Amino acid sequence: MDGRASSQTITDKIPYFLDAGIKPIVFSAITGIKDERFLHKQFLAWGPAAFRFDFRHWISNQYGRGCIYKLLTTTVSILLAPLIGLEKFFLGYSSQWSWAMPAFMHGWSLVRQGKIDLIYSTGGAWSAHLAGLWLKKTTGLPWVAEIHDPLVIRKSPNDQGFGKPKNRDAQFRQYLERQICQYADWVWWFTDGAFHYANVRNSNLNTKGSAQGFMVLPGAEPPGGLDMIQAHR
Repeated sequence: MDGRASSQTITDKIPYFLDAGIKPIVFSAITGIKDERFLHKQFLAWGPAAFRFDFRHWISNQYGRGCIYKLLTTTVSILLAPLIGLEKFFLGYSSQWSWAMPAFMHGWSLVRQGKIDLIYSTGGAWSAHLAGLWLKKTTGLPWVAEIHDPLVIRKSPNDQGFGKPKNRDAQFRQYLERQICQYADWVWWFTDGAFHYANVRNSNLNTKGSAQGFMVLPGAEPPGGLDMIQAHR
């Protein structure tokens, strides 16, 4: 979604990818503006709760928040309410989880066509990493995972995150962190603390056959780019 931190931290990398001759194929939700510089595919999540969320933002971008928005979003919310209830009852995950399904299916198709050399998941939304995990397991391609927010939330300074959370979404994020640390080729976090505690919970990190983990400082490029600094010197 344009303007969100997870969008900004990938946007400033794109010019460097292009300058290096890398041809990215970007998968995202439909809530942002499509980038025309490369192949950019936008997917609706398949789960009812995420579909409702994405649909609201898409309608808002298309028609504003007037009568059309209120009519269509209310109608969709009413129609999807029973399915959303079932999704929460049986799974209990945060709504965005189901975006991983179309991302995986389209990514797998591109891999089979020989169009993908490396998987790069970034978020934010953990559904991106779930799609990356599925693609890694099915294709064996190198996988880079960029973790913006810790997947395991500690409750206190003394909590290292080993306990089983009561929330099913938190339980799944704990499982996903273990999977990332095992199957990714490289994984990085945005703070020393997040990397440290992930390393504590996953002793296999940085060992042979598991992910190589480290910390990356985001947002190193100033507003306006490096050319702005050169111009003002």
